[in-house]
Amino acid sequence: MAMREFSEDGRPRLTRVAIGLALFFAFVTALTTIGTVMFSDIIRTATSIDDSRSQLAARMALVGLKSRISGTVQDNAVWSDAYAGVWGPNPYGWIYDTWGAISRNYPLYDGMIVMNADGSVFSGMHKGRPSAPSAFFRTSLNPLLQLALDSPGKAHAAFADTTAGVVVVAMQVIQRNSHMDPLEKRKTLVLYKLIDPAVLSDIRQQQNLKGLILTDRVENHMLSLPVLDAGGRSIASFAWQSADPGEKLYQREKPLIALSILVLVLFVCGGAYLAFDEVQRQRRSARKAWALATHDALSGLFNRGGFLQMVEQRRHNQPAAPGALFLLDLDGFKAVNDNWGHPVGDALICSVAAELKACDPDIDLIGRFGGDEFALYAARPDRAGAIAEKVLAIFRKPFTIRGLTIKVGVSIGVADTDRGIGTDEMVRRADIALYDAKEKGKERAVIYDAALGEAKAAELRMERELRQAIADGAIVPHFQPLFDARTRQAVGFEALARWNRPEDPITPDRFIALAERAGLMDQLGESLLEQSLIAAGKWPGFSLSVNVSPLQLCNPRFPEQVRLVLDRTGFDPGRLSMEVTEGALISNPEQARQAIHALKSIGVRFALDDFGSGYASIGVLRQFGFDRIKIDRSLLVAADETDSGADVIKATIALARALDVPVTAEGVERQEQADFLTQNGCDQLQGYLLGRPAAPAQILRDLCEAKGENPLAQAC
Repeated sequence: MAMREFSEDGRPRLTRVAIGLALFFAFVTALTTIGTVMFSDIIRTATSIDDSRSQLAARMALVGLKSRISGTVQDNAVWSDAYAGVWGPNPYGWIYDTWGAISRNYPLYDGMIVMNADGSVFSGMHKGRPSAPSAFFRTSLNPLLQLALDSPGKAHAAFADTTAGVVVVAMQVIQRNSHMDPLEKRKTLVLYKLIDPAVLSDIRQQQNLKGLILTDRVENHMLSLPVLDAGGRSIASFAWQSADPGEKLYQREKPLIALSILVLVLFVCGGAYLAFDEVQRQRRSARKAWALATHDALSGLFNRGGFLQMVEQRRHNQPAAPGALFLLDLDGFKAVNDNWGHPVGDALICSVAAELKACDPDIDLIGRFGGDEFALYAARPDRAGAIAEKVLAIFRKPFTIRGLTIKVGVSIGVADTDRGIGTDEMVRRADIALYDAKEKGKERAVIYDAALGEAKAAELRMERELRQAIADGAIVPHFQPLFDARTRQAVGFEALARWNRPEDPITPDRFIALAERAGLMDQLGESLLEQSLIAAGKWPGFSLSVNVSPLQLCNPRFPEQVRLVLDRTGFDPGRLSMEVTEGALISNPEQARQAIHALKSIGVRFALDDFGSGYASIGVLRQFGFDRIKIDRSLLVAADETDSGADVIKATIALARALDVPVTAEGVERQEQADFLTQNGCDQLQGYLLGRPAAPAQILRDLCEAKGENPLAQAC
């Protein structure tokens, strides 16, 4: 009977139990296998994600090192004071005081070099002491130097191998804030920072890279990232240990695997949760690394790379959506740094960033391109004008920074994001519009159009033609005579630039302004001076006046250039008078004073041109010791129109005579004007009434025709 209880319908009950157990164990085995496979995959995924995160973090760390040293170089290289210092009378002392001495314990760089354009070293300091870069650097800096010379508008950074270890090095051409000088006048600032244990420790902590080292040999069990020099050669590697979160997770949960199915399920669920949490953590870490690489540390806005990346992404995701790109340049920001220091300037940048964020809801992206440059992107180009006006309104009122009332302006260039061109072209168009806004007087917005682009292209073509014309000697002087007011006899000539371009005449004010913008004024001025001295050398007894650009006068080498031209031509310095406007005195008064005094010491005289058209004062006449003033034509026009205008001329001449400064009146076109000026004490006259500008050959012919009648015509 007992055996029958194990059997039912011919099938033993034990068999059914065995089958049930088998099925149960099969289920458990399958579940365990599935759980094991899933858990193993979670382990591998967590480790892989962490390894990918650490690779990205290491890459971002390298980018950050180059970005910080590039920013430091740009702040120091694009600086008119730096340009004046390295080209000044004591460049080595200036370089040591400004960059060299602080490298002893400065956190941003350990050494600096100033290189000439040919690659030779002008000055080098390491840790506050003189250094020979050729003995220190194992990696050639020439590729990076060539990049800096080819693209002087931005800093270039790379890693290099040295006798002290790997350094991150950056360089940029030292330049004025306003324009770039020719290649032969460039010096390049090089700053480098040693990747020492302190730097590695900071990266290790910030990026969570376990056991991070800089090494020449990477162990098989370590993760690594090559450190490349400017030529793409690996000079070392970042190496670190994998955090291996998956293995840690497995070891922590391993005892639970042997428990029941319920524990197994809980274990799998717990492991899945932990894996999900780890994935989220890696994503947060990756987002943080991305933010560090694409955002400006000071303002919190996108940096140039991040801003352009986001614009490109929006245009890619929404190719049919229009947009507008704005470039902003603060007017007067340099004076803030110069007058109140960089901390106040940094605080002003943060205030500007905050104002831009709250400016208009249609502004989608805001970026800081560096220094005092900002960029905006708006998805509604139809509101570009309104948005620009709101931005301009921000700067119409002063900022209050640390108790200081600070007024800065802004110039804005705007370009529509045309689908047919790339983002880089949009930036170029906005930059053209920004340049036009600054040319038109700043503190305004200009929207790019085809005409503006054509004008820019035409200006570039004209610049190339001007460069060639200077080289070919196609820009020549013509001479307008200066007359004694009482005898009405010619006593001298003023050299006036003319461009021999009969098919398309260009006025001097246009091509001289272009030469100043293109950095060609020194070459043009020297060429015209030499031609003028050669021509006037044939007219003994006559004085010669030449006009000097503010850019020439602010060049520390200008006095020496004039002396060399005088020596080559054999011209008597006592016959030469240089005419300068007050603009040359305002832009750099100290340099102007030094240049004027240096040339006056060899006999060259100076005249203050366009007197009465600006703000020149008695103090200016005394301070710079002018030998003559030239009354601006606008005063003569005013004298013809009103009695008060005539009184102004009388007062001006009386003031000059009281200071014992002779007076020349220009723009004399009527006999009544000449008589009025003579009666009131003006001693020289110039204008179409008495003589028009002429070529040197015509001047010589006129002098020869007057021979025998005019004792001053002995030039023949």
